[in-house]
Amino acid sequence: MNLHPIFLFTLGLIVIPEISSTRHISPGRLQGENEGTSISLGIYDGKETTIQQHPYLVSVIIQDYFWCAATIVSRSWVVSTADNVFYQDPKDMQINAGSDDGFTGTFYTVAQVVVHPKYNHNYDYDYACVQISEKFQWSNAVKPIKLPKRRPRLNTKMVVAGWGNTGEDEEDKPNSTLRQGTMRWISQKSCKAAYSSSSLSWTDRMACAYNKGKTTLCDGDWGDAFVNKGVFYGQFIYVDSKGSCSSSALPVVLADIIPVASWVRQLTGAAFESD
Repeated sequence: MNLHPIFLFTLGLIVIPEISSTRHISPGRLQGENEGTSISLGIYDGKETTIQQHPYLVSVIIQDYFWCAATIVSRSWVVSTADNVFYQDPKDMQINAGSDDGFTGTFYTVAQVVVHPKYNHNYDYDYACVQISEKFQWSNAVKPIKLPKRRPRLNTKMVVAGWGNTGEDEEDKPNSTLRQGTMRWISQKSCKAAYSSSSLSWTDRMACAYNKGKTTLCDGDWGDAFVNKGVFYGQFIYVDSKGSCSSSALPVVLADIIPVASWVRQLTGAAFESD
């Protein structure tokens, strides 16, 4: 039987101590699953990389399945999208840090999930902070990232890394290697034009990135961080199914970090880029 969330409103938070349900997007591979049967992993047109190049990146594991990505912002907290974790029981969740494949690093249990109080299940305020039960041990593979003080300029090159699929066909030969790509921060106006036939409701908490005909993100990339010069500007929340995970994909839609940077800092103790 599913349990309804218990909402505790403190500091403008929604704390989810215990929830059980399912997510509308299929999870990725099972921990320890044979590579011959697991879903292929890696950003479309991405290049092989290492966790040392992206030490802020962690995987969220739910009941032994890779679920999504999250971003380390302080000693005991990571940030992901609310859509990724809202219906999940923290007791079923683990955070895996310092791993190239999302499974062979250090596992941490989850103490609580805090969803932004204005999250509306429609990609607006799509933010959640996840607190681990212990503290991360800093190393060259595990480090926090800083929050932005201002939005990046248009056309700023963003680096994104993750464990998402490498193509539309999930039966392709799997690749459990962490991959990265680059995409440009584009205007919301341009993004709206690309999505003119979509019913997506645009808000000031949404941003977009694009690398036409080249890098895009796929199923399994949910929550991937968009980073420039060590600053966390956005996280992946949506892409249209038309041409998804291919060279004809539309721009990817992000949850913009700037509108909630102060909320994240107050809750997690994360540092700003100027600190």
